[in-house]
Amino acid sequence: MDRTYEKAFVYLSLIGILLYWKFLLTHQFSLLTGYEQANQAYAWYNYIARSIKEGVWPIWDQYAHSGRSFAGEMQTAAFYPLNLLISAIPFNNKGLFSPALYHWIYFATHVLGAYFTFVFVRRLGLSFLASLLSGVCFSFGGFMARLGGWPHLYQSGIWLPLICLFAVNALKSTARTRALAWSILSGLCLGLSVLAGGLHVVIMQGIVLVTLCGAWIFFSDADERCRMWKRAALVCLAAVLIALMAGAVQLLPSAEYGHHALRWVHGGTVGASEKIPYNQMWSGLLPNAIFGLLFGAPASQIAVGEYLNPYIGVLPFLLAVLAVWKCWKVTWVRYFSVLFCAVFVYSLGSFSLFHGAFYATIPYLWMAREASRFMYLASFSLAVLAGFGVDRIYKTCLDSDTFEWASAKKILRWFAAGCALVMAISALWAKADVGPWGSFSLLLIIMSCGLLLYVLSGHRDRWSSFLVIALVMFDLYAFDWTAANRAQEAAKGNDQFERLLSFEGGARYLRAQNAPFRVHFAADLAPNVGDLYGLQATWGGGVTVPRNYDEMRNHLDLLNVRYIVRPVTAGEPNPVYQDAAWKIYENPTACPRAWLVHKTEVERSPSALRMRLDSKEFDPRRVALLPQPLPVQLDPVPETAVESVRLERYEPRRVELNVQTQGRALMVLSEVFYPGWKATVNGRETNIVEADRALRGILVPAGASRVIVAYEPRSVFAGATLTIASFCLLPVALVLLRRKRGRAGDAAQ
Repeated sequence: MDRTYEKAFVYLSLIGILLYWKFLLTHQFSLLTGYEQANQAYAWYNYIARSIKEGVWPIWDQYAHSGRSFAGEMQTAAFYPLNLLISAIPFNNKGLFSPALYHWIYFATHVLGAYFTFVFVRRLGLSFLASLLSGVCFSFGGFMARLGGWPHLYQSGIWLPLICLFAVNALKSTARTRALAWSILSGLCLGLSVLAGGLHVVIMQGIVLVTLCGAWIFFSDADERCRMWKRAALVCLAAVLIALMAGAVQLLPSAEYGHHALRWVHGGTVGASEKIPYNQMWSGLLPNAIFGLLFGAPASQIAVGEYLNPYIGVLPFLLAVLAVWKCWKVTWVRYFSVLFCAVFVYSLGSFSLFHGAFYATIPYLWMAREASRFMYLASFSLAVLAGFGVDRIYKTCLDSDTFEWASAKKILRWFAAGCALVMAISALWAKADVGPWGSFSLLLIIMSCGLLLYVLSGHRDRWSSFLVIALVMFDLYAFDWTAANRAQEAAKGNDQFERLLSFEGGARYLRAQNAPFRVHFAADLAPNVGDLYGLQATWGGGVTVPRNYDEMRNHLDLLNVRYIVRPVTAGEPNPVYQDAAWKIYENPTACPRAWLVHKTEVERSPSALRMRLDSKEFDPRRVALLPQPLPVQLDPVPETAVESVRLERYEPRRVELNVQTQGRALMVLSEVFYPGWKATVNGRETNIVEADRALRGILVPAGASRVIVAYEPRSVFAGATLTIASFCLLPVALVLLRRKRGRAGDAAQ
C-alpha cells in the first residue's frame, strides 16, 4: 500500500517542530509579545472560545467598543470551523485560553499548509522530494512564515494549494459532472478562506483561480481552445459562486458593517466600505526588493509601510531559476513564472505603473491596501517552481549530466566564487563591511551553490535529498524572527501579552462590583481586557470601529463608564484599587445603563450634534438628541415624579428591562445603536431610534412596561443559510467523484 502522503505528513510535522521548537517546547519565546498579537489575535480566540463554551455564538461582542458586531469585523473569523474545535479544549488554570494552544494552532496550521502544497505539487506529477520541498518553502518560508500575530492571514493562506488542485482537476476532467464536483470542492476551499477572515488573501486567491483558468485556455492547443473556454468558464463561475455561498455568513455581516464603520489606513481613517484614496495606500516594495528574495535582509531595507518578507531561502530561489531555465516548456512553469513577475511588479506599489492602473480599474482590489502583501502569491509561485527545479535535477539521466548542466555548473561556480570574494573583502577592509546578516546570506549562497554542484555531479541519492531539505530548513530558521524572546521584550517594556495579563487583579476587583457598568482605559495602547476577562470596556482590539461610536466614544458618562483605569504611575489621588501595574478610579458622574427622558431635540447635522454633546450645558439625563423627530410627542412630567428603569436580564444578544413611568417617555439605553437590534414593549415590536449619536432610544408608554431588546441580524441568518446550503453540496460532490472514472482520469499531470 502506498503510504506516500502519510509519510509526507509525518515528515512535515517533524520539520515544523524543529523549526518552531522555541515556542512549542519552551516558555522562553512567544508569538504574542506584540500589541496586535496579544490584544487582537489572542484576546479574540479567548472571547470566541468562552462564548461557544457558554452556548452563545459570538456574533455580538458586548465587551469591546461598548458593544459591536463581532461578525462584522472580518478578521475575527467568528465562523471559521477551527473555532468550534478550540472551544472544546479546556482553559488553563487561570481560566483563559492557553497561550501554548495558540502556538500549537500556529504550528498545526502551517503543517496543513505545507501538506496541502505537497499534495498539489505531487498531483502535478513531481517527485516526493520536490513536493516536500515546495511544501516546506511555501508554508514555513516566505509570506506564510511571518504571520505569528495574524491568524486570519495564515489560516486563509493555507487553502490556496487546494483551490488550485481542485480547479486543475476540474479543468482536466472529461465528464462535465466530475468537473462540476471538482469545482465545488475548489469553491468550498475558497469559502473556507473567506471564513478564516483574510480578505486580502481571498482577493489574491480569487485572482489565481481566474488567471489559472485563463492560462489553461491560453496554453491549450488552438483547436481545443473553444471547448476549453467553455470548461474554464464553467469551473471558474461554479467555484466563485460556491465560494460566495460558503463565505456568506461572514461576507454579508461584513458588508453590512462596512457601511457603518471606519477603518484605519495610512494617514487617517476612511469608511470601511469606501475606496481608499490612492495617497493613503501603502507605498509597497522598494525597487531593490528583488534582492530580498536572495538575501535575508531586514524589511526596512526593501519595503515601505506594512510588509512581510517573502524570503523562502537561497537554495529554493536558485532552484526556481533553474526551473524557469530548464523547464520553460512545462505549462505550470510558465504560468507560475508569469504570476511571480506580475505580482512582484504590482507589489512595487506606487513605484509601479500597473499598481495605479489596477487600482483605478479593478473593482475591490484597493481593499488589499498593502501592495507588498501580494508577495504571498510570489512565495507560492517560487515554492512550486523550486519543486520543478529540484525535480528536473533528480530526474535527469546521469549520462547526460555533462551536456545538460555544464552551463549551470559554470555559473554556480562563478557565483559562489564572487560571494566568497565579497566576504573576503568585507573581512579585510572595514569600509566594505556588509554586516553579520549580509555575511551570513553570502555564506548561505556559497553553501547552496556547493550543494547544487554536488547534486549535479551525480550524487542523487537519499543523502543528497536529506541535505537539500536540511539546508533549506537551516536557512529558513536562521532568518525567522517571528518568535520573540520574552525576557528581552519584558526588559524593554515591550511585552504586550504580559501587560494584558497584568490586569488580572484589577479584573477580579471589577467583577466583584455590581454590574452593569463599563471600564475605560486612560492609557496608551489600551489592553483588550474586555475580550480577555469579560469586562465591558470602551475599547478593544480591532482594525475598525463603528462610525457613530467613534464620534462620541470620549463621552464616558453617556457610556456608563463607572471605572477609569490608569497606569500605576498616574498621579491622580484616591484610587479604589491599586496593584503593581494599574490604578482604578471610580467615576461618580456616570449615567446608568438605561434612563428615561421626557424631552428630545433634533440635530440633523452631525457636526452640530457633536458640539451639543461636548457642551457643558447639555444634560443627557433630561434631554436626548435625535437626528429625526419622534412620531409622537413625549409627556412632560414633574421633576418629582417617581420613575424607574430596572435591568432584569443582560445577555450578549438580549436585554430585558422593567420600566415604570408617569407618562410617555423615551428610554435611552447606553448600548451602541446598530442594525439588527429589535425591541418589543409589552410584547409589541417598536422602532429603536438613534439617540445622542450612538445610543439606542425606545419609546415607552405611561405605566409599567416590559422592554426586550434582542439582536436578530438578518445578514447573519441569511448568510448562515447560504453557508450551510453550500457545505451540503460537499457530499454531493464526493458522490459524483466516486463514480467510475473515464480513461482520461482526473489526475493533474
